[in-house]
Amino acid sequence: MSTRPLNKTPAIDDDGFVLAESGAIIRYLANKYNSPLYPKNLQERAMVDQWIDYASHHIAMAAAKIMYNTVFYKFANVSIDECSLQDGKLFLSQYLPVLEKQLTKNVYIAGNTLTLADIALLSALDVCEVIHYDLSEFAHLVTWRNHLMSQKFYTDCHESYTATFNAVMLSFNQK
Repeated sequence: MSTRPLNKTPAIDDDGFVLAESGAIIRYLANKYNSPLYPKNLQERAMVDQWIDYASHHIAMAAAKIMYNTVFYKFANVSIDECSLQDGKLFLSQYLPVLEKQLTKNVYIAGNTLTLADIALLSALDVCEVIHYDLSEFAHLVTWRNHLMSQKFYTDCHESYTATFNAVMLSFNQK
C-alpha cells in the first residue's frame, strides 16, 4: 500500500493505517493520544472543527493561489495566472478580518485555550512570510501569531518558516 494515499502530502502511516489531509491527520492523532488540543465537549470540538476548516478552506486556499503564482509557477514552467493571483489577494483581504475580529474576543482562535484550530491556522498563515503578504494591519492576529511562533512546539520545527521553506526548495532544486 502506498504511504501517500490520494497521492497527497502530508500523509502518515500509523502501523499500516495510512491517512492523508492535514486536518484529518491532526484530528486522528489528537484523538489517538487523547490530546487536550482537541476538546471532548461536543460544542467546543465543533468550534475547533469550524476554525480548522476555515483555516484550510479559506486562508490556506487563498494563500496557495498567491504562492503558486509568485513562487511555484517558475518550477511548473507556466505563466502567472493573474486572475488567480488577484483572487488570492482578494480572498485574504476578506477572510483575515474575520480572524482579527475573532481574536479580539478570545486569546486563541476557538476560545481561551490553545487548540488544534490554532495549529492549523498558524500553519496556513506561515505561507504569508514566503509570499510577502503584510499582516500588520491585523494587530490581534499578529500578536497571536508571534506568541505561537515563540512556543516550543513551533521552534522545535523551525525558527523561520521562510528559512525552512528555502532550504527545502534548495534541496529540491539540487535533485
